[in-house]
Amino acid sequence: MTATRLNVLVVNGHEVMSELIGLLRQEPRVGRVDFAVNASHALRVSQDALRSQRQVHAWFHALEPSRPNTLRLALTARCLGTPPRVVVVTGRYADAFTALELHAADYLITPLTQRRLAATIDRLGR
Repeated sequence: MTATRLNVLVVNGHEVMSELIGLLRQEPRVGRVDFAVNASHALRVSQDALRSQRQVHAWFHALEPSRPNTLRLALTARCLGTPPRVVVVTGRYADAFTALELHAADYLITPLTQRRLAATIDRLGR
């Protein structure tokens, strides 16, 4: 993945996600940035991308504390040929630890910074 620009999908409509989309578009190692309203929609968008010979490398998933099953659904994207790596975006450290226990690739704690996003992109590119 390091030679290829990452195609990413931002999942969930939280306010912070529009900020994340802006930061991702500034990151030179990121190619296409798409949006999905929830994890089910993200699966459909990722499947459509595969049919178009394009891979979604990572999902940036806003964790909704009131709906913890959305993260489980995101992490079951293994039905895709090469499943995307999931990065959880949250304002709570406890949610970040839960995400890692469920095998998320990484997490971002709000408020978001370009520096922290760059470190996450580094990890995704390995």
